[in-house]
Amino acid sequence: MKRVLVTTAVLVAAVALGAAGICLIAPPIDGYPVPAAVATKTPAPAKPSATSPNATHRHRPDAISIAALGSTSPIVSAGVDATGNLAVPGLDTVGWDDQTAPPGSDRGTTILASHSDQVQADGTDEDGVWRHLNSLQTGDPISVTWHGRRIDYVVQRVQIWHSIGRLPAATVDRSSAPRIVLVSCGGQVEHYPDGWHWDARVLVWAAPR
Repeated sequence: MKRVLVTTAVLVAAVALGAAGICLIAPPIDGYPVPAAVATKTPAPAKPSATSPNATHRHRPDAISIAALGSTSPIVSAGVDATGNLAVPGLDTVGWDDQTAPPGSDRGTTILASHSDQVQADGTDEDGVWRHLNSLQTGDPISVTWHGRRIDYVVQRVQIWHSIGRLPAATVDRSSAPRIVLVSCGGQVEHYPDGWHWDARVLVWAAPR
């Protein structure tokens, strides 16, 4: 079974016009669950009780900040829909692939994915929060807040994966040292039998400081 992240840049399907296309990212392994339906919006987490010892700490939203891009974006848990697509709403939202290690885990690789752009109903191409993800460089800092805990990472490498098929197997390695992989689209927009697609993926590998 293939698991695909769909968007005109990443994750959400749209009609491609001009300079943008649909981005298909299939993970490297089979066996991912495909539920009958997935809600289009992730429910807001319950607010902690004011008397809870973690009340002050846990009110901070799950988010990722990338100083080099000047961006701070909410993170939502992204499951697959009935077609096997990882659904992340909005151009300014980042999806955690919930079949990979949660952010801040002691072991394993965490996939975080978001848009580079998306074609709007009027045909205009609107930038996503990770439009310039490929501009990151080795040593750039990344900060993730997850369940009230802040984890600081540093970029180790930026990889251009020239495939619209499966991602490298290492992206779902739960036995690796802790790390995150940021995924978006890049390369050129090419015409395929089923529409316009970006022909490459931008993978940013980062490790805890």
